[in-house]
Amino acid sequence: MGNTEGTPLPGDSVETTREASTGEESPLTTGKNCPYCNVLAVSSTEALLNKAFRTLGISFSTQQLLLGDGTRKNRGYAVDLLVLQRPVVVEADESYHQIQHDQRAWDEHRDKQLRAAGYEVFRFDEQEIGADADACAEHVFDKAKLFFEMNPVFNIRKAMSGPDSATWTGGKPSWDCAICGFHFHAYKRNGRPRMTCSRECNRIWQSTSGASVQNRRSNGDAMRALWADPEWRGQQMRLQKEARWGDR
Repeated sequence: MGNTEGTPLPGDSVETTREASTGEESPLTTGKNCPYCNVLAVSSTEALLNKAFRTLGISFSTQQLLLGDGTRKNRGYAVDLLVLQRPVVVEADESYHQIQHDQRAWDEHRDKQLRAAGYEVFRFDEQEIGADADACAEHVFDKAKLFFEMNPVFNIRKAMSGPDSATWTGGKPSWDCAICGFHFHAYKRNGRPRMTCSRECNRIWQSTSGASVQNRRSNGDAMRALWADPEWRGQQMRLQKEARWGDR
């Protein structure tokens, strides 16, 4: 079909991360409901389009990278919806796709590259999808000559950020607050793990654990004892006088 190596092909086995064939809505988050980790980051327009194709019973995958090889230089194109039974791509355009000239030019370039690789591309703006998303899905169904499936698979992935991105380098580590148990993401501080999620929790943690004075190098008591010694104090005062006014 002319696509490069590593490109997901319609009909290939695709890891199913969230199946909706039962008709039940899966939760958007898992585990500790961490929006950074697991949120299903799709626009309302894309969500309507996904629901319309699920109603039709057509297997699809969202936010798939096409025509890329997985490197930073050739990441490929992340498409909104990829039909799995045929090489069909469906894009849900927000209003800025029509307003911004650079975005329109980029969309035309993407479509040209995808069509050259053998994909059939359909675009709908947010007005069309908002008015009747089912009609948009049925238009693709008729034009692309799709067929109903007995056991469709809906592979709904989060947006191309985090581990799904070709340029992912690890991001912020996740921690659980030692005080309130809140699950949060933050980089290490001075190479040390984060123990608390906020200043309030950090203040409580320091006072209860004694972390604020652990490993602190303080010689305040020793210095106060030295300055209480008249002989040592006199010697220091003479040294300061000589350094300030010289030997006179």
